[in-house]
Amino acid sequence: MGFTELRMVNPPELSKKAFVTSYQSQEVLENATKFTNLKDAISDLDFSVATSAAVRGVHYDSLPISELNGFLQSKSGSIKSMAIVFGSEENGLTNDEVGLCDVATFVPMKTTYPSLNLSHCVMLYAYELSRLAIQEKETIEEEEVNYPVFKSKMEQLFVKFGITENELLHQRLVDRLPYLGKGDAGLLLSAFRYFFNK
Repeated sequence: MGFTELRMVNPPELSKKAFVTSYQSQEVLENATKFTNLKDAISDLDFSVATSAAVRGVHYDSLPISELNGFLQSKSGSIKSMAIVFGSEENGLTNDEVGLCDVATFVPMKTTYPSLNLSHCVMLYAYELSRLAIQEKETIEEEEVNYPVFKSKMEQLFVKFGITENELLHQRLVDRLPYLGKGDAGLLLSAFRYFFNK
């Protein structure tokens, strides 16, 4: 599907069989970067998308895969690097791991206990994202197109107003931040400037 960068967290030793079955993709495995934990694996990226079979209550809002392309297109000016995060074959992502990501997504299924083979899930997301149109970036201020800036300034607001991580308001604001449109983002940045320049 055209994706070449793979990051693995605590992977088993790759056997000869892994390279044999990765037909015409051996270079992806050979060049994969290994990490000891998910936080380190995504720390240098602007945005991360968790994949989960069900909404687990970590993120109040969760996107079906069919809406992912449109959502990412709306964020194209504010993020420069991103990852789709998959869990293990057996257990998927933990609540803590989903919580490390900016948004959660799922593949709608009709079964009561939905579950997909990991390789099938990766293929579905890779196919969807391979169709993602690359849009021309609009000419706006650098600060307004940088998603990590929003996260940083929001954390500053939490400290300024004494909003702790245990409060519901904190979680809801963190959850909704990735969904901001460009107009809302500009308005929010204006509010940031107002509060920090008073």
